[in-house]
Order: sequence, then structure tokens, then C-alpha cells
Amino acid sequence: MCFPSGILLEQQVVASPSSCNHLKQTKLQACSWCNAQASFLPNLRALCQYRTSATKETCSCNEGVPLSSLEGVNSVRGPKQLTMGGFQNCKGTLRFLFDTKPVNSVHASIYSPRSRPKATVDSVLQSLQEAVHRKGGNLKNVDDKILLRFLQSKNQNVDEAARKFITYQKWRKSFLPLGYVPESTIESELRLKQSYLQGQDKKGHPVLVTFASKHEANKGDPEEYKRFLVYSFEKTLASAPEGVDKFVQIVDLKHLGFKNLDSAAFIAAFQILQDYYPDTLEKAFMINVPFIFYGLWKIVSPFLEEATRERIIFVDGNKVKETLLNQIDIDQLPVIYGGKTDLVLLQDAVILNYPTV
Repeated sequence: MCFPSGILLEQQVVASPSSCNHLKQTKLQACSWCNAQASFLPNLRALCQYRTSATKETCSCNEGVPLSSLEGVNSVRGPKQLTMGGFQNCKGTLRFLFDTKPVNSVHASIYSPRSRPKATVDSVLQSLQEAVHRKGGNLKNVDDKILLRFLQSKNQNVDEAARKFITYQKWRKSFLPLGYVPESTIESELRLKQSYLQGQDKKGHPVLVTFASKHEANKGDPEEYKRFLVYSFEKTLASAPEGVDKFVQIVDLKHLGFKNLDSAAFIAAFQILQDYYPDTLEKAFMINVPFIFYGLWKIVSPFLEEATRERIIFVDGNKVKETLLNQIDIDQLPVIYGGKTDLVLLQDAVILNYPTV
């Protein structure tokens, strides 16, 4: 990573964007401020990905939003707004004075489409809708929130988001002709009793618990396993209350052995999640992690997008209950993790208006 010239003293950052080797003076492909500050504020780059193009005068990461609106920043001296032209021509030093919060705790959610002013969200959505229509997509009965998820997954790049959404529509039409996965097509996977639907976390996100040791490599039909994954995601998200479109997963790796180390299965799960259910994973807690799993993780992790990797939390074996209770109330947490509720098999969970065949 390129480190811009600057110093970090206490909570003060002094950086000169013009000195960063990644900053191009022509044909910019990313916001200058994002690149220049990535070394100091890694979370910002990962969360909002200020992608833009040379044809835009204002960075798409926060169109017209003053730098001073950043949470955790006391004051900012420099250009008032993030404009590509402003940064290309700015030769001065930008000084960011932070309060007592750690530097990497600066909140970046103001750059998310969901938290932008409504007028900006509407304009971005309109651009995406137009791009989908141009590329032959169908927006009938498509919720705006779905489009925003695809936009978020492609770092606000409208054309890439449109292509990804159209690919998703084609996949859904062929993979889910009935609109759901019939349980009769995944009977072998259901018999393994590997996934459980466990109420909601403190923010209303459904909680999916998966026991990885129930799955064995080189056994079963890979296509049936993919159908089971889609069934799991579909049913879990269908159980969410209105206005909630993410879920939390607990992946229990207890008793995991060599026979369970199936890199293809893990990669398939994450690729389906990233390609067809983007921005729906709130957090994934990896618990009871045995040493042998880390070798598998080295194979799997390169296939994960940065945003996905950041939502995966490897939990200290001595802090499982403490960590999970920070996310999930005790009356929603399974007894085996120190909570007060029994496990409920995914196939036994009753979801209103969800097919039961």
C-alpha cells in the first residue's frame, strides 16, 4: 500500500495527497482522498469504496457532502467538498484533527446510498434503473432496496451494478423457476441437520446457525448442496421483519475434522452470497475454530470480496458467550452458547407466507 507523506501524532493526521504515488493527475479511477488516506483510515476505503470516473467532477462517494460532516472529526482545513478537480489542483496540506476516538473508528456510513440525502439516492437509483433498462433487464416488481444492495456491492459503479443485477435476474429465473427451493429437492442435505434458524439479534437481523462438521467433503451432490445454500439464504431472509434485509450467521466449527474440510463448499457458499445476495450478510461469527481450519481458510479467503471478509469475525474460544451476547439478546441465543432458547432446525422453522413444500 502506498503511504502518503505525513505523520500521525496522537490523534492528528497530516497528509499531503499530492505526494501519494497512487494519485494520477489524469484519468482518475478512484477518489484521491480515499487513496491518500487509506493507510490511516483503512475502514473508510473498505466500507465506502469511493469509486468514480474521470467524467465526473464530483466524487460519487459523497456528492456534495462537506468533509466536516465526518463523524469523529473536529475540524477540517482544506477543500470544503470532495471534488476531483479540487484534489487534482490542490497542492496544499490537508490537516485532519480527530477527537479522542481512535483514528480507525471514523464512521463511514454517511457514504452509503442508504444514508445519503433522499434526492441523491433517487438520482443514483434512477441512473441504475436506466442502465438496467439499456442492458435489457426487467425492473417489474423490483424493490429499490435490492437495487441499492447491488449498487453498494459494486462500490457505487452504476454500470457494473446493472450488469451484476441482470446476471442475478437470469440466475434466479433458471435456478429458482418456482421462486423458491422445494424441500423435496434437498432432502439429503436436510437430513444432515446442519442449519438452524434462531430468532433475531438486537437489531432484528435473523440469526442462522450452521454446524460445519455436519457436512463431509466428497459426499453428496454438489448441485444439491448449492440448492441447500440458496434455500438457507432465502428462508433466513424471509424471516426478517419488515425493513430488515440482512442476517447474522454463527458458523460453529466444533468437531471439524479433515473429512469436513471442503474448500469447494465454503467457496460456493460465499460466491452465491456475494453474487446473488449482495450486502445481506451483517456479520458471520466463526466460533470453536480448530487449528486445522486455518489452512482451509487460506484457500477460501482469496475468493472473498473485501467487504465480505470484513464482516467475518473469528471469535476467541474463551469469549464466545460474551461476543455473541454483544450481538444477540440472551433470550434469542441458543442454550449451547449460554443463552435461553433451544435450537430450531431450519426446515422446522415456520415463516409466514413462505412455501412449506
